[in-house]
Amino acid sequence: MLPAVVRMNGEEHASWYAELVREVDPSVQTQDAPHRLAEMLTQWLKEANLATSLAELSVPSAGIDQFTEDALKQWTGTFNPIPLDANRVKALYLSVA
Repeated sequence: MLPAVVRMNGEEHASWYAELVREVDPSVQTQDAPHRLAEMLTQWLKEANLATSLAELSVPSAGIDQFTEDALKQWTGTFNPIPLDANRVKALYLSVA
């Protein structure tokens, strides 16, 4: 989920991710940094033989509505820099389906 969360948060906070990415790629443009970081994270997940999608985990997309409802009850979403609501959380799950 982390690459998807980086992309979402990067829509409003690209400069935060640019600061991180510039440690390895000083030429990255601010607006490109969230996507670049998400790509880096995805690559590291693949190198570690970890799943990068719900399908790879055999998680049916039919459960996304329930996942969304459950995720909104978790404390971890309360400190996300972009407020989470059902539409945003569902979009995150759909992006990794």
